[in-house]
Amino acid sequence: MGELNASRCLKLVSDQFISVVHISGTPGNYQYSGPLVTILDIILHHLGFCYEFLRASDRSYGLLRPNGSWSGLLGMVQRREADLTGTVIAITAEGLPAFDFSEPVLISEYNVINARPVVTPNMVGFIRPYTPMAWALLLLSSVIVSAAILLVLRSHVIMQTMDRPGSLSYEKEEENNNSWLRSAERSSLWTWSSLLSHSVPWEPLGSSARLLTGLWLLETLILSSVYRSNLKAMLIIPKVRLPFDNLEELVESGTTLAISKDSTLQTLIMNAESNTSLGRLKKSLLIVHPDHAFRFIEDIYKGKWAGGAFTTSLKAAFHLDFSVMGKCRGYMMSRGFFGPASLSLAFAKRSPLIGKVNKDIITLREAGILDHLFSQASFNATECLKPVTTKLTTTKERPLELLDFYGVFSLYMAGILVALLMFLLEVACGLKKKTGTRRAGVARQ
Repeated sequence: MGELNASRCLKLVSDQFISVVHISGTPGNYQYSGPLVTILDIILHHLGFCYEFLRASDRSYGLLRPNGSWSGLLGMVQRREADLTGTVIAITAEGLPAFDFSEPVLISEYNVINARPVVTPNMVGFIRPYTPMAWALLLLSSVIVSAAILLVLRSHVIMQTMDRPGSLSYEKEEENNNSWLRSAERSSLWTWSSLLSHSVPWEPLGSSARLLTGLWLLETLILSSVYRSNLKAMLIIPKVRLPFDNLEELVESGTTLAISKDSTLQTLIMNAESNTSLGRLKKSLLIVHPDHAFRFIEDIYKGKWAGGAFTTSLKAAFHLDFSVMGKCRGYMMSRGFFGPASLSLAFAKRSPLIGKVNKDIITLREAGILDHLFSQASFNATECLKPVTTKLTTTKERPLELLDFYGVFSLYMAGILVALLMFLLEVACGLKKKTGTRRAGVARQ
């Protein structure tokens, strides 16, 4: 490029970069703002240069073409149509042969944000105190205990009949003349009534039967106490489950991931092996133009998809949302990836300007000005960056809605229908028996 003439205005090519450069206005009348714009203003005024911002015609950061040239704003720098980038660029192996990069202006890593989960009505919430496996084991235990009590009752009757043939003991009489059906009724009634904390108008006789039923009473006491405690805790202190909290869980969840067009992240994902976690994201990518970033961020909070970018940009998204809404509608994964990455200004090869700019960047960094300016762009994101635990962090309790009770109502309705069916069967059997008795009486007459 030769020696720079201080009287010539430098050309800086830039584009949208949330939390770094914000561009508003219409073509020919763009306004540039953001921490990096302030930093460049300080540096170039100190060096005695005026400057103007440009935008690439294809409105992209740029990708490496097969012939070695670059598209987008990086292509303008490579062709010396611009003196340097007015935004920060990630230093990559592909970019090092074509550009000179300044001292890092910013250190960041990639991360993903998603809609913050909230507690919603759940019609099957009454079964949540236990896991499906616990419920299955409870059902199995109930069947086994019921069968064991049945066998004990029948063995008592058989042994009493063998010891005193021709005599009827109380238990033998109670079992309705060695009826297996009667024993099954007693055992199932005791097992399920105890489990549901209902009283049973039958007292088991015999040491073995009392030992077995006593152990079952103790177990059901523990199970019911834990169930009530967990259900009460879920109502008082609701818990939420994050859809994902790292890259592997993001892939497994199948959530659509929105990323910026021509970004380094897009290149990394597209070049990754298909059997890696990063490569498997290719199937769920949504490429977003930087100009549409804010609209797609709003869709993230609505739960349509997740968003991936540098942590610095995601913090700024939280900052803007919290400043407007007064609450956090999203969360960030606790573990980022591909970081920390150096974000620097890009210059054409052998630019005489880079040495002077580097000195001022180092001075501003050591003075804490760089960190201060970037932190000011996202100071309202502090609350949203707190780790999201499984406990609901909102201070406002969610009132129970009708949907919360649908499951219990359905259970009670099913019980009522079964009871009504049994009642009708008993009535039908009673009428049939009464009719049969009358016919027998008439026949004897």
